[in-house]
Amino acid sequence: MIHPDPSWCACLRGQPSAPRPVDRADFDPRYDPDAPIVCELCGFEMHYTGSCKIRCGNCGYQRDCSDP
Repeated sequence: MIHPDPSWCACLRGQPSAPRPVDRADFDPRYDPDAPIVCELCGFEMHYTGSCKIRCGNCGYQRDCSDP
């Protein structure tokens, strides 16, 4: 039987000395899920009309999950 190096156990149980970097490219710490979605054209608030569709009540601009 091969005995692994016990130092790996201490690394797993110990607290990291510095926070690990976030590996998600789309992570934004300022993101607020409760903030209103603002229309890119006129600045008014947009509302959900379907599962992934949002529409501006002022100018009618519409976006969905297929938009970049």
